[in-house]
Order: sequence, then structure tokens, then C-alpha cells
Amino acid sequence: AADTIKEFCGAAIEAAASAEETASKFDTVFKDAADDTAAWAENFAAAAHRSKNEVKGFLADSGAIFTGIGMGAEDAAQMSEMMTSLSYDLASFNNLADEDAFNKLRSGLMGETEGLKSMGIVLNDTAIKQSMLQMGITDEFNTLDEATKVQVRFNAILAQTSDAQGDVTRTAGSYTNSLKGVKGIWADFLATAGAQFTPV
Repeated sequence: AADTIKEFCGAAIEAAASAEETASKFDTVFKDAADDTAAWAENFAAAAHRSKNEVKGFLADSGAIFTGIGMGAEDAAQMSEMMTSLSYDLASFNNLADEDAFNKLRSGLMGETEGLKSMGIVLNDTAIKQSMLQMGITDEFNTLDEATKVQVRFNAILAQTSDAQGDVTRTAGSYTNSLKGVKGIWADFLATAGAQFTPV
């Protein structure tokens, strides 16, 4: 019993430290938009039955990319919310781990598109040109700045994933999503419990 308690305390402290790091990164990335983005994370996590801390982690990771390519905090927050939501939808729709779908989508937005194919997304020249046409962009893709390239790719991805969009909340009661939900609740519980053992 003592070993079990020791293991629990260790896992809880580790989860709390991870949650604290995520919160720090989150506030740094989103600046004045942090409060609104955190509220979105709370609502989304509740609707999707996922870990609030994991959702905030996905948001912070994607936000760091978007601000890194020149987007302002508010635009980065909006793009991060869309990307995070779509990651969970694609994971649910394609029966993938949430983190796998997020990583594939993140890589795809940065131009490494191979992983997207396992989720039924093909970002070839035709898809990119179609996306640019819809956005009213007439320049060559290679001449665009990084932020615009990402938006073009993201629009192309959205166009090919309409069936998946909204799937995580639509099928929240399914067996697979219920299992993920339980894991999410447990992860948040550990982080909360661990905070009690962490020095202030």
C-alpha cells in the first residue's frame, strides 16, 4: 500500500509540474489573449471530455508556432483554437491518439505533409492552388511569407476534413472517446492533486 501511495504521489507531482510549465508557456505565448483562450480551453475540454491541461498544451504548442512565424497573439490564439479543435476531431474520426493527430497536423501546416495522408488529407499542388484561389491570392506559393503559407495550407486542410469537423463532440459518448475522456479526467485530477504536494 505504501508503494502505491508513493507511486501516486510521484505521478501527481510530475503531472502538477507539467501543468505548471504548460500554464507558464500558455501565458507567455498568448499574452493579453491568454484569459479568453484559457476560457475556450475550459469549454472545449468539457464538451470533448478531454484533459484541460492537455488542451492548453496543444494550444500553447501551436500558438508558439504561429507567433514564431509573425502572427500577433490574438490571431495566433484564434488559429490555435481551430487547430486544436481539428486535431481532436481528426483523432476521433480516424481512431488515432489525440497527440498523434495533433503532431501530424502541426507538421503538415509547416510543410511536412506526408503524415496527413493517414488522415485522408492530401496537400498537393492542386489543393494548394485551390486554397489560394479561394483566398484570392494570385502570387506564386513560394513567394508568400510563412504566415500566409500556413493559412493557405490550413484552408486546404479544412476543405478536405468537413466530415471529421465536430466529430469529437458529436461522438463524445462513444466507447473510444469515453476511454480518452476518463484518461483526461484522471490526468487533470493528478495535476490538481500534485499541486498540493508542490512547494509554493
